[in-house]
Amino acid sequence: MPPRELARLANEYSGVIIGLVETGAGPRLSIESNRSGHQVALDPTVLEAIASLDESSLSRLVGVFSEFGSASRAIVDSPVSPD
Repeated sequence: MPPRELARLANEYSGVIIGLVETGAGPRLSIESNRSGHQVALDPTVLEAIASLDESSLSRLVGVFSEFGSASRAIVDSPVSPD
């Protein structure tokens, strides 16, 4: 079943479609990139982890995305440092 669209967010750099998708394991927040078509469905645990990131961590993630076109590089190339 496709996600139920909740909102479209855009600025001069990017645009995403936010949705809600029901899965067998419960609801997920769906985020789809207008530019690349990449899509992800996030469960509450992942959303809570994102919410715990400080502005500096989020800025680094966006910086890697801007440089390489994929935020995955931030995870692969960066050592984990506990706070």
